[in-house]
Amino acid sequence: MKLKGIKRSNLVLFDPFRSEVLKDLLLQDAEYFELNTRFSESESSLYVSPKSWVSFIWTLLFKTSSVPGFSLKHRVLLAYYSSILSASGASRVVSLYGATNRFFAALSKLHPRVKFDAFVTYQLHDRFLEDIKSSEAHFYVMGEFDKSQLLKVGIAEAKVSVIGSIHFNAFTRSSYFQKSAKQKYDLVLISQYQHFWEENTCTDIRRVAERIFTQMVDYLNTYLSSHEGLKLAVALRPQPTPEATELEKEYFKAHLNGSYSIEYVSNVPGEFTSYQTIMNSTAVVSHYSTIAFEALAVHKPVVFCQFYDYSAKFRIPSDLPFVIREPNYAQFESAISSVLSPKMNGEFDFDALSRRYNSLPGDEGMDELAKKLSR
Repeated sequence: MKLKGIKRSNLVLFDPFRSEVLKDLLLQDAEYFELNTRFSESESSLYVSPKSWVSFIWTLLFKTSSVPGFSLKHRVLLAYYSSILSASGASRVVSLYGATNRFFAALSKLHPRVKFDAFVTYQLHDRFLEDIKSSEAHFYVMGEFDKSQLLKVGIAEAKVSVIGSIHFNAFTRSSYFQKSAKQKYDLVLISQYQHFWEENTCTDIRRVAERIFTQMVDYLNTYLSSHEGLKLAVALRPQPTPEATELEKEYFKAHLNGSYSIEYVSNVPGEFTSYQTIMNSTAVVSHYSTIAFEALAVHKPVVFCQFYDYSAKFRIPSDLPFVIREPNYAQFESAISSVLSPKMNGEFDFDALSRRYNSLPGDEGMDELAKKLSR
């Protein structure tokens, strides 16, 4: 554990985990202090200052008791985060992956004079709403579906802005976007492979997801083996080492073992490789992935597979055209054949689906937002 001082800053980035795209797209002209909320054995820091100690004790004794649903341990952690914000002198706090964190929501109540901006980069299903329904933050969401979810739990409409996916917006503003128009693949499979060492921390719902994904991959193998001439791309997960990427490939080679054409696309940080692969493909196959919803913005049909009892936590909305809700190969085969049909783009209102799940506001809107955050 390292002791670190608290930087005075008008802007604090709460939980900077995987926030490079937010920094590059919206915070490039801003000065900010990063409040790391993820502790690990290899890297963790304790932020302290004389002022923060006083604020910590005061907040713990007199303010956190009014926050419902927090254990003593969580009240201590909340008081710690609150003391850092007080010591930093922040007037604005932003977060990407911490946007639906209940600590972020509670901090917005404890610091009413500070502006909180929550950038939500995934679909807001019911499991997230309980923790954020009392939040005072301004929410920036992907589409009208997420907005309706927030309004449903009482978040004021004035506190919700639809801006699309931060990640996808960054991609469309990059040079890689213009290079991605050529069709190279018939289908792209979004990998949700899980390493064996991740089993130790795997939740029950994640185990269901793993079971669904393997069934879906096996169905895809059957389809490709019986429909000649198709080319598949597999958009691999971000991996910490090349060896981990090779393990992921070995999993797919064991399940996708037909004689059809297949290409594995490694996830290269900063090059938007998964997005490029989607742009290069006719259609997308996914169990449940945010990037599959993002694909709707560029009119890519998506087959979602949501078998078994996964939908209790992450239900695919019923207005999406190709959702397989039970392990039935005939339904899977029909859906894949439909999305590969040349008539596909004329059969569905992809503009409406984009507005609902991943709007694209354009460069001007993002530039204005960047200016707002850098003030």
